[in-house]
This record gives sequence, C-alpha cells and structure tokens, in this order.
Amino acid sequence: MGSEKENVEEKETERSDWRETFGVKNDVLIDTIDRLEIRVGVNFYKNQYQLFIAKVTDKGFLRQFYALPSWVWEKILPTLRLKLDEIKDIEREDMTRKVLSEIEKLKTMGVDVEELLRKVKG
Repeated sequence: MGSEKENVEEKETERSDWRETFGVKNDVLIDTIDRLEIRVGVNFYKNQYQLFIAKVTDKGFLRQFYALPSWVWEKILPTLRLKLDEIKDIEREDMTRKVLSEIEKLKTMGVDVEELLRKVKG
C-alpha cells in the first residue's frame, strides 16, 4: 500500500497538459499580453490537422483555444486583413472623441488649451 503522498504524486504525473489534451503537434509563441501567452500552431483533432490560436497563462494553463482546418483559415485571412485596417480607423475615431472630451473638460477648468497645444507642437 502506498502512502497518501505517493498517491498525490502519481495523480500529478498522470495529468496531461493542454498541448497533450488538444493534440498539439507544434506551436509558436507570438506575444505575451496581460501575462497570457498568445500561441499559434498545429493540432490533430478528429483525424484532421488544424491551425489554432491559444491563450495560455504564465503557469501553463489554457484559457482559450480556437482551432479550424487550414482551408477555413485561408477564407478568413483576407477578411481579417480588412478588419485590421477597419479597427485602426475605429480606434482613431474613438481616441479622437475621448481627447476632444478631455479638452472640453480642461477648458471648463480654466486651462489654456491653446498653450498646451503650443507645447505639444514644440
């Protein structure tokens, strides 16, 4: 009979990580955002290879996993490229609205906004 400690150690060694669970064949770290690693790779699921994107914590826990067959990604990529340009425009407009709102607040507080702009210009 094994001790309780041996049983716990045995269970820990049996535990599979996210790569094994999702049949990951290979993956690449793209970036780390808010302590989450963004990983892209290939996995094998239901007799087909898929491309995936995953978010993994700094301790190796999977937070999100999204996989599709490569032929679907080929259809998605052109739209994603268009959306990248679109989101830049959306972010620019949103930031402009927020800056204008802050400028209005400064004006109501009696701050010389024109002087601030001269400082920014150089």
